[in-house]
Amino acid sequence: MPKKIPLTPATGAAFAYAKLPRLIPIALIAAHLSRSTRSVRWYIDDGKLPAVELNGRLLVRPEELAAFIARHERRDDD
Repeated sequence: MPKKIPLTPATGAAFAYAKLPRLIPIALIAAHLSRSTRSVRWYIDDGKLPAVELNGRLLVRPEELAAFIARHERRDDD
């Protein structure tokens, strides 16, 4: 009888989904930015924060949130 290989991230195909980007719900973004969910929706509707809609929920990729923060953070040297 062949030895069973345990399913671990090192075995590959079974964990390929783990490489997909994590999507952040707007409620979590609002809490992180100390803004309302309405404000976050406005950023999305205005095109300032790219988002995807999945099953009726607006979600943002982490790299898009990081880019949004970088574009809008205050700098003391300005």
